[in-house]
Amino acid sequence: MMETELTEQTGYEKSESGAKAANNRRNGKTSKTLRTDQGPMEIEIPRDRDSEYEPLVVRKHQREWRGFDNKILPMYALGLPAKAIQENLKDIRNVEVSPELISRVTGEVKGLVEEWRNRPPGPFYPVMFFDALRVNIRDEGQVSKKAVYLALAIRLDGQKELLGMWIERNEGAKFWTGILNGLKNRGVQDTLIAAVDGLTGFPGAVNAVFPETEVQLCMVHMVRNSVKHVPYKDRKAVTAGLKEIYLAPSAGAALALPGKVRRKMGPQVSGHIQILAEPVERGNSVH
Repeated sequence: MMETELTEQTGYEKSESGAKAANNRRNGKTSKTLRTDQGPMEIEIPRDRDSEYEPLVVRKHQREWRGFDNKILPMYALGLPAKAIQENLKDIRNVEVSPELISRVTGEVKGLVEEWRNRPPGPFYPVMFFDALRVNIRDEGQVSKKAVYLALAIRLDGQKELLGMWIERNEGAKFWTGILNGLKNRGVQDTLIAAVDGLTGFPGAVNAVFPETEVQLCMVHMVRNSVKHVPYKDRKAVTAGLKEIYLAPSAGAALALPGKVRRKMGPQVSGHIQILAEPVERGNSVH
Protein backbone atom coordinates (compact mmCIF):
# COMPACT_ATOMS: atom_id res chain seq x y z
CA MET A 1 0.00 0.00 0.00
CA MET A 2 2.84 2.39 0.75
CA GLU A 3 4.48 1.50 -2.58
CA THR A 4 1.23 2.54 -4.26
CA GLU A 5 1.19 5.78 -2.30
CA LEU A 6 4.74 6.52 -3.44
CA THR A 7 3.75 5.80 -7.05
CA GLU A 8 1.08 8.48 -6.74
CA GLN A 9 3.68 10.86 -5.29
CA THR A 10 6.43 10.32 -7.88
CA GLY A 11 4.23 9.69 -10.90
CA TYR A 12 5.79 6.39 -12.01
CA GLU A 13 5.64 2.73 -11.09
CA LYS A 14 8.44 0.88 -9.34
CA SER A 15 11.06 -0.39 -11.86
CA GLU A 16 9.36 1.61 -14.64
CA SER A 17 11.88 2.47 -17.39
CA GLY A 18 11.97 5.51 -19.69
CA ALA A 19 11.51 9.21 -19.03
CA LYS A 20 9.78 10.20 -15.79
CA ALA A 21 7.12 12.87 -15.41
CA ALA A 22 8.81 14.41 -12.33
CA ASN A 23 12.37 14.90 -11.10
CA ASN A 24 11.69 13.16 -7.79
CA ARG A 25 12.82 9.51 -7.63
CA ARG A 26 12.45 6.47 -5.41
CA ASN A 27 15.30 6.13 -2.97
CA GLY A 28 15.27 2.71 -1.29
CA LYS A 29 13.54 1.78 1.96
CA THR A 30 13.81 2.38 5.68
CA SER A 31 13.20 -0.34 8.29
CA LYS A 32 10.88 0.41 11.17
CA THR A 33 9.54 -1.63 14.10
CA LEU A 34 5.93 -1.10 15.14
CA ARG A 35 4.20 -2.11 18.34
CA THR A 36 1.03 -4.03 17.44
CA ASP A 37 -1.65 -6.07 19.20
CA GLN A 38 0.38 -9.15 18.28
CA GLY A 39 3.76 -7.83 19.44
CA PRO A 40 6.61 -6.12 17.53
CA MET A 41 6.32 -6.08 13.74
CA GLU A 42 9.10 -4.90 11.41
CA ILE A 43 8.13 -3.14 8.19
CA GLU A 44 9.99 -1.44 5.35
CA ILE A 45 8.88 2.06 4.37
CA PRO A 46 9.77 3.23 0.84
CA ARG A 47 11.59 6.56 0.51
CA ASP A 48 11.85 9.23 -2.17
CA ARG A 49 14.88 11.37 -2.98
CA ASP A 50 13.26 14.73 -2.15
CA SER A 51 11.68 13.47 1.12
CA GLU A 52 8.26 14.61 -0.04
CA TYR A 53 6.54 11.27 0.53
CA GLU A 54 4.19 11.32 3.53
CA PRO A 55 2.95 7.76 4.29
CA LEU A 56 -0.72 7.51 5.18
CA VAL A 57 -0.87 3.84 6.13
CA VAL A 58 1.86 4.20 8.77
CA ARG A 59 2.66 7.86 9.31
CA LYS A 60 6.09 9.31 10.07
CA HIS A 61 7.12 8.93 13.72
CA GLN A 62 4.26 6.49 14.29
CA ARG A 63 5.41 3.64 16.53
CA GLU A 64 2.12 1.82 17.16
CA TRP A 65 -0.22 0.11 14.73
CA ARG A 66 -3.12 -1.25 16.71
CA GLY A 67 -6.83 -1.60 16.21
CA PHE A 68 -7.09 -5.11 14.85
CA ASP A 69 -10.49 -5.31 16.55
CA ASN A 70 -11.81 -2.78 14.04
CA LYS A 71 -10.43 -4.88 11.18
CA ILE A 72 -11.90 -8.12 12.52
CA LEU A 73 -15.43 -6.98 13.42
CA PRO A 74 -16.66 -6.02 9.92
CA MET A 75 -15.57 -9.41 8.59
CA TYR A 76 -17.18 -11.14 11.57
CA ALA A 77 -20.41 -9.19 10.91
CA LEU A 78 -20.40 -10.54 7.33
CA GLY A 79 -20.40 -14.07 8.70
CA LEU A 80 -16.79 -15.01 7.88
CA PRO A 81 -15.34 -17.83 10.00
CA ALA A 82 -12.18 -17.27 12.04
CA LYS A 83 -9.92 -18.96 9.49
CA ALA A 84 -11.21 -16.74 6.66
CA ILE A 85 -10.69 -13.62 8.81
CA GLN A 86 -7.15 -14.75 9.57
CA GLU A 87 -6.39 -15.30 5.86
CA ASN A 88 -7.90 -11.96 4.82
CA LEU A 89 -5.80 -10.04 7.34
CA LYS A 90 -2.73 -11.87 6.07
CA ASP A 91 -3.53 -11.00 2.44
CA ILE A 92 -4.59 -7.38 3.02
CA ARG A 93 -2.29 -6.30 5.86
CA ASN A 94 0.42 -8.95 5.70
CA VAL A 95 -0.11 -9.51 9.42
CA GLU A 96 -0.46 -12.85 11.18
CA VAL A 97 -3.42 -12.75 13.59
CA SER A 98 -3.90 -15.69 15.91
CA PRO A 99 -7.24 -17.55 16.09
CA GLU A 100 -7.22 -16.82 19.84
CA LEU A 101 -7.29 -13.06 19.18
CA ILE A 102 -10.19 -13.42 16.74
CA SER A 103 -12.11 -15.52 19.27
CA ARG A 104 -11.45 -12.95 22.01
CA VAL A 105 -12.64 -10.04 19.89
CA THR A 106 -15.80 -11.80 18.68
CA GLY A 107 -16.48 -13.02 22.20
CA GLU A 108 -16.40 -9.43 23.48
CA VAL A 109 -18.94 -8.47 20.81
CA LYS A 110 -21.28 -11.23 21.92
CA GLY A 111 -21.03 -9.89 25.46
CA LEU A 112 -21.93 -6.39 24.29
CA VAL A 113 -24.88 -7.76 22.33
CA GLU A 114 -26.23 -9.54 25.41
CA GLU A 115 -25.75 -6.38 27.48
CA TRP A 116 -27.71 -4.38 24.89
CA ARG A 117 -30.48 -6.97 24.66
CA ASN A 118 -30.97 -7.05 28.43
CA ARG A 119 -30.77 -3.29 29.05
CA PRO A 120 -33.77 -1.78 30.91
CA PRO A 121 -36.26 -0.06 28.54
CA GLY A 122 -38.72 2.67 29.44
CA PRO A 123 -41.87 1.83 31.43
CA PHE A 124 -44.32 3.17 28.82
CA TYR A 125 -44.46 3.63 25.03
CA PRO A 126 -47.40 5.14 23.12
CA VAL A 127 -46.88 2.82 20.14
CA MET A 128 -44.95 -0.40 19.64
CA PHE A 129 -44.39 -2.25 16.36
CA PHE A 130 -43.76 -5.99 16.27
CA ASP A 131 -42.66 -7.73 13.11
CA ALA A 132 -40.26 -10.39 11.85
CA LEU A 133 -37.97 -10.24 8.83
CA ARG A 134 -36.86 -13.28 6.84
CA VAL A 135 -33.12 -13.01 6.19
CA ASN A 136 -30.23 -15.27 5.20
CA ILE A 137 -28.14 -16.13 8.27
CA ARG A 138 -24.94 -18.15 8.47
CA ASP A 139 -25.05 -20.72 11.24
CA GLU A 140 -22.29 -23.31 11.73
CA GLY A 141 -21.08 -22.92 8.16
CA GLN A 142 -24.55 -23.21 6.62
CA VAL A 143 -26.66 -20.34 5.26
CA SER A 144 -30.41 -20.57 5.76
CA LYS A 145 -33.39 -18.25 6.01
CA LYS A 146 -34.45 -17.43 9.54
CA ALA A 147 -36.86 -15.02 11.19
CA VAL A 148 -35.38 -11.96 12.90
CA TYR A 149 -37.97 -10.70 15.39
CA LEU A 150 -37.99 -6.92 15.92
CA ALA A 151 -39.64 -4.84 18.65
CA LEU A 152 -39.65 -1.16 17.67
CA ALA A 153 -41.16 1.44 20.01
CA ILE A 154 -42.09 5.11 19.67
CA ARG A 155 -41.10 7.06 22.78
CA LEU A 156 -43.02 9.97 24.29
CA ASP A 157 -40.55 12.39 22.68
CA GLY A 158 -41.39 10.95 19.24
CA GLN A 159 -38.07 9.15 18.77
CA LYS A 160 -37.87 5.51 17.72
CA GLU A 161 -36.19 2.95 19.96
CA LEU A 162 -35.34 -0.60 18.95
CA LEU A 163 -36.05 -2.63 22.07
CA GLY A 164 -34.60 -5.88 20.83
CA MET A 165 -33.82 -8.38 18.09
CA TRP A 166 -34.29 -12.13 18.37
CA ILE A 167 -33.55 -14.91 15.89
CA GLU A 168 -35.67 -18.03 15.41
CA ARG A 169 -36.15 -20.44 12.53
CA ASN A 170 -39.77 -19.38 11.89
CA GLU A 171 -42.21 -16.73 13.05
CA GLY A 172 -44.86 -17.86 15.51
CA ALA A 173 -47.22 -16.41 18.10
CA LYS A 174 -45.72 -18.63 20.83
CA PHE A 175 -42.25 -17.13 20.35
CA TRP A 176 -43.77 -13.63 20.29
CA THR A 177 -45.42 -14.38 23.65
CA GLY A 178 -41.98 -15.12 25.10
CA ILE A 179 -40.62 -11.86 23.69
CA LEU A 180 -43.54 -9.84 25.10
CA ASN A 181 -43.11 -11.43 28.53
CA GLY A 182 -39.39 -10.70 28.35
CA LEU A 183 -40.07 -7.01 27.59
CA LYS A 184 -42.46 -6.83 30.54
CA ASN A 185 -39.92 -8.47 32.84
CA ARG A 186 -37.31 -5.94 31.67
CA GLY A 187 -39.58 -3.06 32.71
CA VAL A 188 -42.12 -2.25 29.97
CA GLN A 189 -45.35 -1.75 31.89
CA ASP A 190 -47.77 -0.71 29.15
CA THR A 191 -48.29 0.59 25.62
CA LEU A 192 -51.35 2.21 24.04
CA ILE A 193 -51.18 0.67 20.57
CA ALA A 194 -49.39 -2.45 19.34
CA ALA A 195 -49.08 -2.63 15.54
CA VAL A 196 -48.71 -6.21 14.31
CA ASP A 197 -48.98 -8.20 11.11
CA GLY A 198 -51.70 -10.74 10.35
CA LEU A 199 -50.05 -13.65 12.16
CA THR A 200 -52.65 -16.00 13.65
CA GLY A 201 -52.81 -15.72 17.43
CA PHE A 202 -50.67 -12.59 17.59
CA PRO A 203 -53.36 -10.18 18.93
CA GLY A 204 -54.21 -12.67 21.67
CA ALA A 205 -50.53 -12.95 22.60
CA VAL A 206 -50.28 -9.17 22.94
CA ASN A 207 -53.39 -8.85 25.09
CA ALA A 208 -52.32 -11.76 27.28
CA VAL A 209 -49.30 -9.69 28.36
CA PHE A 210 -50.73 -6.17 27.96
CA PRO A 211 -54.52 -6.53 28.48
CA GLU A 212 -55.40 -2.84 27.96
CA THR A 213 -53.38 -2.40 24.75
CA GLU A 214 -55.23 -1.71 21.50
CA VAL A 215 -53.97 -4.13 18.84
CA GLN A 216 -53.95 -2.68 15.34
CA LEU A 217 -53.10 -4.47 12.13
CA CYS A 218 -50.13 -2.78 10.49
CA MET A 219 -51.40 -0.79 7.50
CA VAL A 220 -48.54 -1.97 5.30
CA HIS A 221 -49.42 -5.59 6.00
CA MET A 222 -53.12 -4.89 5.58
CA VAL A 223 -52.63 -3.37 2.13
CA ARG A 224 -50.09 -6.01 1.12
CA ASN A 225 -52.39 -8.83 2.14
CA SER A 226 -55.41 -7.17 0.54
CA VAL A 227 -53.95 -6.70 -2.92
CA LYS A 228 -53.27 -10.43 -3.14
CA HIS A 229 -56.89 -10.72 -4.22
CA VAL A 230 -56.64 -7.89 -6.77
CA PRO A 231 -55.60 -8.46 -10.42
CA TYR A 232 -52.12 -7.11 -11.09
CA LYS A 233 -53.35 -4.48 -13.58
CA ASP A 234 -55.66 -2.98 -10.91
CA ARG A 235 -53.25 -3.02 -7.93
CA LYS A 236 -51.81 0.42 -8.46
CA ALA A 237 -55.23 2.05 -8.56
CA VAL A 238 -56.49 0.06 -5.56
CA THR A 239 -53.49 0.87 -3.37
CA ALA A 240 -53.78 4.56 -4.31
CA GLY A 241 -57.44 4.50 -3.26
CA LEU A 242 -56.66 2.75 0.01
CA LYS A 243 -53.94 5.30 0.72
CA GLU A 244 -56.51 8.08 0.59
CA ILE A 245 -58.55 6.23 3.19
CA TYR A 246 -55.86 5.35 5.73
CA LEU A 247 -54.14 8.75 5.47
CA ALA A 248 -57.40 10.62 6.13
CA PRO A 249 -56.96 13.33 8.79
CA SER A 250 -59.81 12.01 10.98
CA ALA A 251 -62.05 8.99 11.50
CA GLY A 252 -65.02 10.87 10.07
CA ALA A 253 -63.12 11.75 6.90
CA ALA A 254 -62.00 8.13 6.54
CA LEU A 255 -65.56 6.86 6.85
CA ALA A 256 -66.68 9.19 4.04
CA LEU A 257 -63.92 8.17 1.64
CA PRO A 258 -64.68 4.56 0.55
CA GLY A 259 -67.78 5.56 -1.40
CA LYS A 260 -65.98 8.50 -3.00
CA VAL A 261 -63.00 6.33 -3.96
CA ARG A 262 -65.25 3.64 -5.46
CA ARG A 263 -67.08 6.15 -7.63
CA LYS A 264 -63.81 7.63 -8.88
CA MET A 265 -62.26 4.29 -9.82
CA GLY A 266 -65.08 2.77 -11.83
CA PRO A 267 -67.04 -0.47 -11.46
CA GLN A 268 -64.21 -3.03 -11.82
CA VAL A 269 -61.81 -1.56 -9.26
CA SER A 270 -64.55 -0.27 -6.97
CA GLY A 271 -65.55 -3.85 -6.17
CA HIS A 272 -62.16 -4.43 -4.59
CA ILE A 273 -62.37 -1.16 -2.69
CA GLN A 274 -65.80 -2.19 -1.37
CA ILE A 275 -64.38 -5.40 0.09
CA LEU A 276 -61.24 -3.82 1.50
CA ALA A 277 -63.01 -0.75 2.86
CA GLU A 278 -65.63 -2.66 4.86
CA PRO A 279 -63.52 -2.69 8.05
CA VAL A 280 -63.11 1.08 7.76
CA GLU A 281 -66.83 1.60 7.28
CA ARG A 282 -67.49 -0.55 10.34
CA GLY A 283 -65.04 1.60 12.27
CA ASN A 284 -62.90 -1.40 13.28
CA SER A 285 -59.64 -0.09 11.78
CA VAL A 286 -59.89 3.59 12.70
CA HIS A 287 -57.93 4.81 15.73
